[in-house]
Amino acid sequence: MSGRAAGPALVERGRHWLDSHRRLLRRWPLAGSVCLVGLVGLALWWRTPLLVGPWLVAERLRVYSLDHSSSLVLMAARLPVVVLVLLSVMLVVLLFVTVAVANERRLLRMVEWLDAREPR
Repeated sequence: MSGRAAGPALVERGRHWLDSHRRLLRRWPLAGSVCLVGLVGLALWWRTPLLVGPWLVAERLRVYSLDHSSSLVLMAARLPVVVLVLLSVMLVVLLFVTVAVANERRLLRMVEWLDAREPR
């Protein structure tokens, strides 16, 4: 350590910060589970083939089973790609947040360990 003792206000603010982060980390399993269930629910739209199947939409456009107004064709052709990209991005963000929470838990344990070693 630096050899300087921290003032009581700094120590109190640090303890408040640690407590608030502990509360957030305790809530993450529930929040992460809800996000994962929502993402799985969105992914179940795979049962709606026109929503996530760009090749199926292209085939339907070729055989004229979808209306051919120009904006509708463009939207119909791009929607499945956009949905797949958004689902992928949401999964990556959820994974990054989970890793960040795990790292913060590890760092909080280190801070608690160091705090327990310091004489009062």
